[in-house]
Amino acid sequence: MVEMNTLTARELCEFHELVHFGPLDEAQVEDSLRGSLVTCKYVDDGCTLGVGRVIGDGARNFYLQDIYVHPDAQRRGVGTAIVDALLNWIRSTLPEGRTVTVALMAATGKEPFYERFGFSIRPNAHQGSGMQHFLTAEPPKE
Repeated sequence: MVEMNTLTARELCEFHELVHFGPLDEAQVEDSLRGSLVTCKYVDDGCTLGVGRVIGDGARNFYLQDIYVHPDAQRRGVGTAIVDALLNWIRSTLPEGRTVTVALMAATGKEPFYERFGFSIRPNAHQGSGMQHFLTAEPPKE
C-alpha cells in the first residue's frame, strides 16, 4: 500500500544508501522533504519497500525524485505503485485541460521502466540531453 506524506528523512537516507548512492546528511534531507510537493512510501506488512517524492513549482514543472525500491522488492510492482501514486497526485492538482511537464533522471538501465509511463529518453529528435551540476558550498573567505 502506498502512503502519502509519511516518508521520514531517516527512511530516505536509508534507501539512498541501500541502492548504493551513498550516505546523505539527514538534516539536509529533512530540509528537502519540507520542500517537496508530496512524498510517498510503499509499505507492506509494516515494512517500507520503496519511496519517492515530487518536487517542482507545483504549476508547470514537476520532477519525480528519489524513486527507490528495496532490491529484494524489485519486479514486484512496488516501483509501479509509487510512480502511479505520484503521477496521480500530480493529475489531481491540475485544473481541467492543463498540461504540465513531469521530468526525472533515471538510473542507468532503468529507462525502459519509466518509458512504460510515457516518459521519453533524451536526447531525441526534439529535445537535448538532460543535464546536472553538483554544486558544493565553499567555506567562507577570511
